Amino acid sequence: MSFLMPFIKRLRPAYFILFAGFISYVLTISVYSFLFRHTPTRNIFDLQFLYGPLVKNIVTLNIYASPGMQFTGHRLPFIPYFLSAIAIIHNDIIFAYVVKNLIFYSVTFIAMRFWWVQETGISKQLKLVVVAFVAFFPPLVFWGTSPDADEGYIIHFMATLSIGLFFFERMELRRKWIMIVLLGFLNALLYLTKSSMLLPSAAICFLFWLKSAKLKVFSVFVVIFLSSLIFWGLMNIRHSGTFAITTSLDGWNLYKGNNELTLSLYPPYHLDILDMEKLLPFKRPSGMNEWEFNDAARNKAVEFAMNNPMDELRLIGRRLFIFFFEVRRNPLYRGETQFESPVYWVSAIWMTVFRLILFGSLFGGVKCLSRHIRGSTPQLSRHAKNTIIYFLILASYAVPCIIGFAYERHLMPLVIPTVIYFFSTAYPELCSSPAQVDRRSDHSV
Repeated sequence: MSFLMPFIKRLRPAYFILFAGFISYVLTISVYSFLFRHTPTRNIFDLQFLYGPLVKNIVTLNIYASPGMQFTGHRLPFIPYFLSAIAIIHNDIIFAYVVKNLIFYSVTFIAMRFWWVQETGISKQLKLVVVAFVAFFPPLVFWGTSPDADEGYIIHFMATLSIGLFFFERMELRRKWIMIVLLGFLNALLYLTKSSMLLPSAAICFLFWLKSAKLKVFSVFVVIFLSSLIFWGLMNIRHSGTFAITTSLDGWNLYKGNNELTLSLYPPYHLDILDMEKLLPFKRPSGMNEWEFNDAARNKAVEFAMNNPMDELRLIGRRLFIFFFEVRRNPLYRGETQFESPVYWVSAIWMTVFRLILFGSLFGGVKCLSRHIRGSTPQLSRHAKNTIIYFLILASYAVPCIIGFAYERHLMPLVIPTVIYFFSTAYPELCSSPAQVDRRSDHSV
């Protein structure tokens, strides 16, 4: 710890308190989330969502594959390799929680700190309320700290990238290109975390072009993003002989969300029950490779939708309800209820507030764009650009969930972007006259 002493001595008392508070907060929520896990987990090799066995094979056998070599392209590489690096140092689940969260919550902390300094349109008291709302949102904390749920990483990537977009013009000129490159890499890692992030990552490349109005900025994001696509495609060629930029379980997940049993379980229960209880009628035929199986499962899902249009419409309606209206959790296991713990009641209250902020963001955004369309100036204001940014992030993120399935955890990456957008753009639109909004937006550029 001696190497930290010069750094600590240079800290102002207020900064030292902030630093100590941040470390205490991260350690507390890490332990809290670990204790709240449903299944016992001793080390990183026991992690869920297929990550534990994959990490074990990477660390012990140096192969990127599931047990029995059934799958080699079932998980995008960022999380497995990140967890493998931690496991090599010390294969302990608490250690994984702490290391992972110290890194990723630091990234989110820096982004939120940037927002705090650059957002001049609201009071410090309101900023404190925003920070407290985000910091103590129970499902956001649980999923944001998880080392084996994709959302445990996507939450932090989306928060940082959205704040970078909303406040792009506030970056210091001498550091702007460093930040652009770093944000470009974060956008690539967003895609390399989960295949459904392909669409949001592509949209974010375009949105940085919209915000910066510079082809050079767009080029940086596109080059880094395309490099990540090629990297994953080459990994799949090496392991299975197939170039693919998605995963070999995408078709299976689509089938889980669109089959004859889905309506009977969803949304009261998590659709992983179909896997755990081996209920799905379609099985992987012997001798079929993982990509053929992926295509076959996808075809089964499309076949179900075409043959049962009314059932498919009901499923779409349920997914839309979960995505935009539901405030209760989705039980993970058969027999669970939505309010088994007092924490779930608190979560429902937080979710209700988030829904109000979400609807306020949608209403304020529509009002902003409508006012711009009625105006005489063709140039987009900062508020109009931020609205387009938020709507495209929301739409690109929502599409895979509406097509497949959505749960409470899938919504968590949208919490911070929605809250920041609401208070930086939608809230002024709803509370101010058009002239006041124009002056505030133009002054902030």
